[in-house]
Amino acid sequence: MSIAENIAAVRQQMDQAARETGRTGADIILVGASKMNDAAACQEAIAAGIDALGENRVQEMTAKLAENAYEGRPLHFIGHLQRNKVRQVVGKADLIQSVGSAELLQEIEKVDGIERIRFMTSHPKDLSDDLIEVMKNSKKICKHLHLPLQSGSSRLLKLMNRQYTKEHYLELVDKIRNTIPDISITTDIIVGFPGETEEDFEDTLDVVRKAKYDSAYTFIYSKRTGTPAAKMDGQVSEDIVKDRFNRLLATVSEVSHEHIKRYEGMDMDVLVEDIDDHDNTFVTGRMTNNILVHFKGDKELIGSIVNVHLDECKGFYYMGTKND
Repeated sequence: MSIAENIAAVRQQMDQAARETGRTGADIILVGASKMNDAAACQEAIAAGIDALGENRVQEMTAKLAENAYEGRPLHFIGHLQRNKVRQVVGKADLIQSVGSAELLQEIEKVDGIERIRFMTSHPKDLSDDLIEVMKNSKKICKHLHLPLQSGSSRLLKLMNRQYTKEHYLELVDKIRNTIPDISITTDIIVGFPGETEEDFEDTLDVVRKAKYDSAYTFIYSKRTGTPAAKMDGQVSEDIVKDRFNRLLATVSEVSHEHIKRYEGMDMDVLVEDIDDHDNTFVTGRMTNNILVHFKGDKELIGSIVNVHLDECKGFYYMGTKND
């Protein structure tokens, strides 16, 4: 399918979505490009997608500009749109790594109208030196990386087939922080994987303290029928798992709060995403490092980037005041 045909398909899908939802104000589009090894084609397709959206304002819509990407895997970029303008593009590094993600991100940065580019890696092995360097020098790529740990135990990581060790992971974190000092790093951690010992768990806490995560998604291992882990010996008792999980939450909270509060009292640019869930006189947005900020505002600010004074750190987020 040609780019022109893709644009027509996008318009048709968005018209249908508009009729079905009755909503206005474009918020989300999912775009991809065929032949993703061709960075120029990617830029052209993304620009075409942005163009098409200018004529169709729909709050929730996903439009695929291509189904067949490099090696048959589509590359997805999620852009938040408001007032016919893409404000942020989100990509997944494991999908772009095989097509030269560093070069691709540089090309995306050239697209007019995109003010922020945010991407995550679903696996530490997907993060190359070139990618880190591009991120350092970029004016649009957000200073945030989601770098899943799962466990700080090299022994358990091997059982999980994660293809890295505790030492390798910490070396990567050090490399990232040395290259991009103000970066925010978040992660995923599992507690209670079969065979986990107290020593294994302490290794996880050690990584949390050394990596200084801004936040972490923490999970209790769930035994799933048909998975190799479900048949492993050494299933951890519920009481031990709960105790370790609570200790992990306490450590993450302590480390994150201490690390995040470094911005307290500063003025930062915030991309406003929505009305606050708990108080409709407030809005919620994110700094370039993905940290949430809540401040007084109305729906007219949604989709705009505003300068906010960070009054107080509340743990994983800030309360702020919009600067005039």
